[in-house]
Amino acid sequence: GNDFEPESQLGIPLYARIPEASGNGMAGDEAIGHLTVLMRILDQDAIKQSTEIGASSNASQVIAIGSAAPGDGKSHLARVLADKLSAMGGSVVLLDADLHDPGPVSVLENQQGIVDLTAVLSGDGKIEDALWLQGTGVYYLGARMAVPGTIGTSLIETKLDGVITDLRTRFTHIIIDTPPILSIADGVVALRAADVKLMTVRCGHSKRDDITHALDQLRTAGITPDGIILNSARPRVAYGKAGSERQEARQMS
Repeated sequence: GNDFEPESQLGIPLYARIPEASGNGMAGDEAIGHLTVLMRILDQDAIKQSTEIGASSNASQVIAIGSAAPGDGKSHLARVLADKLSAMGGSVVLLDADLHDPGPVSVLENQQGIVDLTAVLSGDGKIEDALWLQGTGVYYLGARMAVPGTIGTSLIETKLDGVITDLRTRFTHIIIDTPPILSIADGVVALRAADVKLMTVRCGHSKRDDITHALDQLRTAGITPDGIILNSARPRVAYGKAGSERQEARQMS
């Protein structure tokens, strides 16, 4: 429900409430904007800390977005967050780490022999040949078709870290769209590789038992999400928008 409070119920802070995409567009854009600024603040804090201990100050930020089950809005959030970070001047890649059910990418679907994430993980292709520049300025790296069973899991478990290490040298922000945690172990592997770990839940869809079970699996692997994103939340009125004659008169004056 909209009154879900993850900090008191799960011990994890709430990072953002994102309204339905079909609802208040201004409120949704504002919520995504706030989340984007929060990611940049966390990135700047990490750079400051690495500089203080003598490490390189040009480290990139890896953000993994997970969910307990399908349908929680994880992939949509990954796309819009990547677009926002790119619009703010970052060099961004969206990495679809789900080899079992990759997202639809029309430019890849009917092309034979194209290099994709599966080829890169298998050692049969180079990352620079698999990166696809989208119209929003965000690069995409994903699989062209599903990889069956344990083959996909083995590739993610043994090769994903190396791909992320390479991407860190090319981009300021790497957004990982992970497989659902309760569906396959790959989601745990992908979240473990991230600097910032976000967990999405969705009003009217996510089950509390599923969320608890997924968090138990993550904690068994030594992973605690940094923040919860509540999708499909009741939108708040966007700040600074003219909503009355009085506001309009004041803004004109």
